[in-house]
Amino acid sequence: MSGSDNIFDLEKILSSGTELKRVFRWIMSFQGSEDGVGLQSWHCKTSNRPKGSFEEVVIDSLGGKKFIGGKFSWETIDVTLYDPLTPSAAKELFGWFKQNYNPVDGTMGYESNPNATSYKKDIDLDMTGPDGSVVEGWKLEGAWPISFDLGALDYAGNDAVEIAFTLRYDRATLEQAEPG
Repeated sequence: MSGSDNIFDLEKILSSGTELKRVFRWIMSFQGSEDGVGLQSWHCKTSNRPKGSFEEVVIDSLGGKKFIGGKFSWETIDVTLYDPLTPSAAKELFGWFKQNYNPVDGTMGYESNPNATSYKKDIDLDMTGPDGSVVEGWKLEGAWPISFDLGALDYAGNDAVEIAFTLRYDRATLEQAEPG
């Protein structure tokens, strides 16, 4: 095989006009601001993309094993937010948390109820191209915060305050995969 036939030829890849997706071109949009989730896209600092896995089902047979796919589940997504003075990401995230469990009165929220606010929300996680168009769009359906960490404080530090939280969601669907 000559160097020009090598599929890992960096010069060929770079001259092909292929634009790579970049880890800094993304927007997370929290739906449901009208019912208590006022987190803004610009609050977000880091996020993972959806990740899932199948359970393995083992089929034992004479002298060996065979594996088939079992149930599929989506894994959680970790998100880091900046926490400005206003609008406070801590206040908005805790408000969303209280829709599931209110620590003041011990009430629990509804997963879905047409007459009440649901703690499950849909979230859009979009990767964008250089021109801002969506090149990969994920819809996280039935998302809710299962844990949060409001972060440490430090008199010696200069860092911006950050909040980490973990999202659980029912399913993720790829809405758009090509530049538009």
